[in-house]
Order: sequence, then structure tokens, then C-alpha cells
Amino acid sequence: MSPSVVAALRAHRERLIAAGFVPTATGPVFTTPKGTALNGSWVTHRFYRFCDAAGIRRLAFHRLRATYASWLAEAGGSELEIARLLGHSRTTVAKTHYIAAGKTSPAVLEAVEEMYG
Repeated sequence: MSPSVVAALRAHRERLIAAGFVPTATGPVFTTPKGTALNGSWVTHRFYRFCDAAGIRRLAFHRLRATYASWLAEAGGSELEIARLLGHSRTTVAKTHYIAAGKTSPAVLEAVEEMYG
């Protein structure tokens, strides 16, 4: 994960602890106010609200993963680096299902930081 993602997740964990929740290593990262896992339908509808507010076209929530992989490829990420960021042990799945095009670069995380930082 990029340093900014790690920092954001650590800050989120601290907010949970400050609110009285005790996150576990195997529990959900993002929860309802009661501490239970978020419902997939709720997440999708919330995502659509963000799309509408931003004035962008609604796409299936899962398309975010493919968009992320394609942007990484465009930024110069290698297939292996992208597969690892997506949680795949081999490049085949990432290349077949997620990456539209790309070239190789050892500095993919720096490119992500530049895009979002």
C-alpha cells in the first residue's frame, strides 16, 4: 500500500479506538455505528451518491478496482506491481481482468502518490 493509504488507515483505526470500538486484526475495517460490517448494498448506494454529487457517471462499484489498475498501468506500474497491489500472487488475473494497458516502472507507488497526493 502507498504511504498515504497506510496513514489514512492508521488514522481511521485511531478514530475507532477513540470512539470506544476495539478493532481486531480479522474484523471489518469500516463498520456501522454498531461495529458490524457494512452492507454491500449500502456501500454501493453511498458510492452512487458521491458520483451524483461529483457530477460523474455511475459505474458499478467493482469498476473502481479496474480503473485503479488501469491508472497504475498508465502511470508506469509493472504488471507484477499492480497484481501485488490488487492482492494477486500472479499477474495473469490482474492482466486479464483489470489492466487495460501499461508499461513497466519500479516507482509505481510514487506515481500513485503523485496522482492522489
